[in-house]
Amino acid sequence: MASTDMPPRVRDRTRAALLAAAIDVLTENAAASMSEIAATAGVARSTLNRYFADRAALTEGIESFVEAQYEDAVRAARTAEGTGLAAYLRIVDEMLERLDSLGWWMRATADYDLDDFDCEADQGLIAVIQRGHRDGTVDTQFTPMFMVGATWSMLTAAYYDVRHGKQPRRETRDMCHRALMKLAGAATAEG
Repeated sequence: MASTDMPPRVRDRTRAALLAAAIDVLTENAAASMSEIAATAGVARSTLNRYFADRAALTEGIESFVEAQYEDAVRAARTAEGTGLAAYLRIVDEMLERLDSLGWWMRATADYDLDDFDCEADQGLIAVIQRGHRDGTVDTQFTPMFMVGATWSMLTAAYYDVRHGKQPRRETRDMCHRALMKLAGAATAEG
């Protein structure tokens, strides 16, 4: 059965599994072959090629997948509920749940350009920080752009901690969450 003959849910699950395997393999070895990626995913190379014709298509697929994971994290955080700080921390929690996928960006770019924070998910993150400034729960000494950068920096530290087995995943997630809560929280805010 060709991938186009599969039911959409099966096709989507297979595509996601291929992308997750590619992220894992390419994070360890950026020069890994398509065959190595297929083997890690537990499929034949021809299956991988039905979804991604070449390395460029795979890389484009990974970028789209990771951006969708980020957007899903912000949507799942119920950003309209509660204080700005509470919404911000829910976004952080959701991003920590997707750390393996979001790690692609952390691995791929050692530096980031704050002018690039213009996607829908970035705007959602900025909006909850601004709301926290207005409702007094997020420290106004930190600009939204600084907070976005600090968030990604802390997530990067968590990613490498988990990836290299420095701490159990749950402990690393708890440390990241606590650190960002302490950073973001206004002195009068209760966290």
